[in-house]
Amino acid sequence: MSRLPKPFSLGMVVLALAYSQATRAEEKKPVNLLRLSAAKFERSTASSGEQAGLKALTDDDPATVARVQAAEGVVDIIYGFGGAMVAPERLVVRLPRELPANAGIARVEVLVSTSSAQTGFLSLRSDPLKSTAEAQQFSFPPTGARWIMLRFTAAAKVKFVSVAEVAILGYEGPPVSHYAFKDAPAKAFDVLARLKKSSSLNVTISADESGLFADVKDGRFAEWSFDEAALLASGVIDAGKRKDYLKRLDALEAGAKKAVAGAKIPFEKGEKLLAWLHAKDGPLAKGYVAHQTDLSAVLDTGTFNCVSSAALYIALGKRLGLDLRAIEVPDHAFAILYDGTNHADVETTTPSGFNPARDDAARAEFEKRTGFRYIPDSHRNQRREIGEAGLVAIIYYNHGVTLTGQKRHHEALLANFRALSLDREFASAVKNALAALGNWSNELSREGKYESALNVLLTGVELAPKDATLLHNSKVVWGEWAEASAKAGKDDEALAILRRAATAVPEGNFPAMQAWIYLRRGEELAKAGAWEKALAAVEPGFEKIDKVAQKELRDWSAGVPLRWSQSEINKKNFAKAIDVLQAARSRQPTDDRLTKNLVYCVQEWARETEAKEGEVKAKAILLGQMKRFPQITELKDVASGHAQRVVGVLRDAGKFPEALTAISDNKELLKDKDDKALARSVYDRWARSLKEKKDWQGAVDLYAEALERYPKDNHLFNNAIASWDAWAGSLKEKKDWQGAIDLYAKALERYPKNNHFTNNAIANWDAWATTFIEKKDWPGAIKVYQKALQSFPDNGNLKNNLNYCKEQMKTK
Repeated sequence: MSRLPKPFSLGMVVLALAYSQATRAEEKKPVNLLRLSAAKFERSTASSGEQAGLKALTDDDPATVARVQAAEGVVDIIYGFGGAMVAPERLVVRLPRELPANAGIARVEVLVSTSSAQTGFLSLRSDPLKSTAEAQQFSFPPTGARWIMLRFTAAAKVKFVSVAEVAILGYEGPPVSHYAFKDAPAKAFDVLARLKKSSSLNVTISADESGLFADVKDGRFAEWSFDEAALLASGVIDAGKRKDYLKRLDALEAGAKKAVAGAKIPFEKGEKLLAWLHAKDGPLAKGYVAHQTDLSAVLDTGTFNCVSSAALYIALGKRLGLDLRAIEVPDHAFAILYDGTNHADVETTTPSGFNPARDDAARAEFEKRTGFRYIPDSHRNQRREIGEAGLVAIIYYNHGVTLTGQKRHHEALLANFRALSLDREFASAVKNALAALGNWSNELSREGKYESALNVLLTGVELAPKDATLLHNSKVVWGEWAEASAKAGKDDEALAILRRAATAVPEGNFPAMQAWIYLRRGEELAKAGAWEKALAAVEPGFEKIDKVAQKELRDWSAGVPLRWSQSEINKKNFAKAIDVLQAARSRQPTDDRLTKNLVYCVQEWARETEAKEGEVKAKAILLGQMKRFPQITELKDVASGHAQRVVGVLRDAGKFPEALTAISDNKELLKDKDDKALARSVYDRWARSLKEKKDWQGAVDLYAEALERYPKDNHLFNNAIASWDAWAGSLKEKKDWQGAIDLYAKALERYPKNNHFTNNAIANWDAWATTFIEKKDWPGAIKVYQKALQSFPDNGNLKNNLNYCKEQMKTK
């Protein structure tokens, strides 16, 4: 059909097909149309005695079976809906679990009509059936129907068909429309007329075209003939010239009648007609030309493509009394010939194209000649049967494709709407019309013709108000227009454009975009490192832009000192970074980010200085900044952290005296009580190292020293006590009771009246005496207790234990 390459794209976004209605799948689930209250059995080829049994087909019970004799091999069953329109979309068939004798089904076909229960049927789907009781499903494009025919073809050598259940799933009412536009095509032409300013073309619809479009009813013409309509769509505007072409068709008709003379049935006549058209001296003798879509050009040149050859075949075939229609498939079209409800495809581009499903060689020739692939009846989801008006619509549509390729967008739009005037369900024409609007506006925008680009888009939005792509692209063009003005230094003009945009597209966030006019220039300066100029560049914006946009400027301006200071930090210019942040703090005292970054900068400055110049210089920096910013309490945390790290490094390296000295040297940096906690950690680590070497005396002496420095520190005191206990414990493990007792005596000399040491000393005397008691060595135990009472003469427990031992010795 010579369509443009897919997909169409607009530089801003890819345009997609839009729909004017929500899809039915979003609204509700499909229903079995044959079980609607309005559904009625109309007629069948089944005998009167068999027709009662047809109720089993739609009783929703697979166990019940309809068995019908297949006269001439087929059974037709027709249902009507009381004149109402329905939209079938899917066929579901269930065969019996066990086929009765002499019964079987080879194929099933669905046909629909909007004319009557006797005529006007078109085929939706024809498929072979498998020998299974499982549900078999076949989908097809949504189609309007007032009558639905089910045709079952019997298997070879059997006389009956047997079916358990049939469902036609779909919706009540007409099918979902592909037409994406608010107004009918006739009114759409009036809307499109306003685009004359954008294209400088006075492209109008002729009176003949208006009459043609008004004449279409259900895909058919009433006053116009198909032949003349196809000629008008082919560009033969002059009525007199059309008459000349019609006379040439009359002459061809005479030749066609001779060619088909003797044919007895429509299919034979249709096949002979096709062969005659492609004969050496026939009307299609000059061969296939991909973009030759016009019926008039066929008559003038003898060249053709799929559309123009189908148009000529149908024009002559209808004159011969053939029931011909057209099939639209992706990027291609061909004819279909009906004989009652039987039908055959006709690929009109090749002389062997009649009923190509039966002939592999014919299909191969067709595909080689055209580059298209034949889509058979079994792929009905890709096929759409169209009436004579639909084929004329394709001629207009192909003109639109060519015009779009030539960037003649206004003419392409009108061509697509001409096509839609004849076939509102022509999805490709809808898609191309929307694409033409988008591509045209994009081209105008690139050329700097923003007013015209917006005129195109806003016209499109008026036609298709629900199309998200057109709405989005209108926002983009407004933004590009404002950007171009701002780049040209026309700030006031850019602001005016954005204010107009906010009125035209309220949801476009254009008020906030006003800040960008100034931020763009400021950002360029910021990226160049001209920070002060960047801030100055946005300052005028606060007086000119709307309040809703001022927040953007404030936020950006507030972020500049942070970025500026970070750039100075990266260059190790810490003093400059701090000055930048402090100046910003003066302007914006409530912005906590500035204070946090200042504290961070001081921290990094101290670390960098310590690494390169030593701890003394780092300390001086910290003290200086604490003096400069006494109100910033977080600096004390940084300073204290620095001092703790210095001490920690020495402590962890085992340089304990140096670590204690560092605590004293950095006391100004440490927060209250931090020095004591730090000293504890040093003493504890030092004492642990002494204990690991079994230097118990050194450990207890160290804690004594610590308690002289911090005399009331419970942590140090408890650890000192624990160290004495650990030392005594080491002696007890060796059973050196006298040594442990003597050690506690020394401890009491250092910590007089310490109940813990007194109790542990007495406990050691008891433990020593127990070693004798366990051996019944009462004299030995008595001797230990007597010696203990010399140290603790008033201890009642020792006295009692001595008396107990004496009593035991007497008893023995």
